[in-house]
This record gives sequence, C-alpha cells and structure tokens, in this order.
Amino acid sequence: LNSVYDQLNSMAGGQDNHSALQEHTTDELMGPTRGTDWDDFGNWRKLHQHTWNGAHNQLIGAWNQLNIGSYRATQVLANTGLTSQQKGEASFLRAYFMYEIMDMFGQVPNRNPSDDINVNPSVMTRSEAFDYVKTDLTTAISSLSNGSTSSAGVASKQAAQALLARLMLNKAVYKSDPRSPAGPFTFDKADMDAVIANCDAIIATGNYELMPTGSYYKNFYWNNAADSKEIIFRSNNKEKGSVSTNVRWMTYMGNHYNQTPS
Repeated sequence: LNSVYDQLNSMAGGQDNHSALQEHTTDELMGPTRGTDWDDFGNWRKLHQHTWNGAHNQLIGAWNQLNIGSYRATQVLANTGLTSQQKGEASFLRAYFMYEIMDMFGQVPNRNPSDDINVNPSVMTRSEAFDYVKTDLTTAISSLSNGSTSSAGVASKQAAQALLARLMLNKAVYKSDPRSPAGPFTFDKADMDAVIANCDAIIATGNYELMPTGSYYKNFYWNNAADSKEIIFRSNNKEKGSVSTNVRWMTYMGNHYNQTPS
C-alpha cells in the first residue's frame, strides 16, 4: 500500500510526465528555452503546440507512471485479509489513477495480478472505466473513516467523496460518444445533484473550510499541514532521503539554471 502512495507522490515532485501533459499542453505553463538548453529537441514545444505523437517521451512516461500506480493498487486489492481501511485506501488510489488514465487517454487497461506476464490486459472503454472508477469510489466511501486536514496524507472518506463529485460533474463527457469529443453533452440533473450531495457531505463534517481572505497561499506553505484547513488529500513531503515528494523541484523551477545549489 505504501508503494501505491509512493507512486502517487512521484507525480507531485517533478515537472515531467503527468505534470507535463497537464500543464505544458495548456496556457498555464510554457517551458522556457535558453539557447539550446531545455529545448530538448522540441520536447516541450510539441506539447504546447499540440503536435506530439504516440512516441513522445512525456506521453509514454505519463502512461507508465499512471498505470504502475493502478496496477500496484490492484495487487493490494488481490490480497486476502485486508482491513476495511486498507481496502478503502487501495480502492481510492486505484480509482484516482484510473480516473487520470480515463481522462487523459480515453481508455484504461486492467490486468489481473494472477495472470501470466504474456497475457495482455483487458482494455476498458472510457464509459466502462467510468463505471469501474465509480464502483471503486463507492467501496472507498463505505470503507474509509472521516479525515481531517491534519491527516490528509492518507485517503479518507472525504477524499473519495471529492473525487466522486469530480467524476459525476463530468459524467456527460465520459459517457458520451468519444467520436464526438466536442459534444453536445447533456448534464442530467440527477448527476449534478450527486455532485452537490458529495460536496455537502464533506462540508457537513466540519473538518474542512476555505481559508479566509488574504490567507489563500497558506495552502502552499511549507507547513501547510498545520496551517491549511482546505486540503482534503495531499502528497506528504517527508524527511531527507524519503521516496516521497521532493518539494525542492518546485523551488528550483523558479530559479535561473545556474543557481546554487542546483
């Protein structure tokens, strides 16, 4: 189970793979090129200009990054004798990884841990993956206990409710014909009511609240585990040498490439 969290944390500490596809492909981020440094044969430009193909290293990296997490969670769930908490955490983490794969790639492979390595995984359509993720989240909600901002590094009932709310908010897109990616989409009232119900359930615990005016950026402070009341689920940055998130990357990104330490 720790290895599943470690795979999730690996996504939070760098600028490549999953992060690159989510950021470089939008107007939120553009990779700076200084002469030939950071050009990387047009690697980042291709993402920003939407001219990549299936061989792009960041695409392959993100695919592997997410599917490793999904499979590790499946391996956990294949064990007998799991506690309700362990089953809930693994179900939530698999749902998160599969949600990201479904959202980014439109199809999700799934492998049974007992299968021979030469057996190809089954492949779910986007619609099938939606149902699979929803089932995992339903299991997580019924298995996990309430969380709090101080314990947000571990999956909780509220983390699963938040992800389920996001899933239902976009159900019309995920269940639509993938051959018509621009829609039109029909957002059913029942689905939107499910979004509201899950969000209301999180608020009703009284364990979370929006930071007051002027304190928003405390959500991103080094000691945000103590200062932020907003965070429902996070990656924990631990002691030096830990396999968890390396927050130094986030600091270095804002500096000149000749900074010391590098």
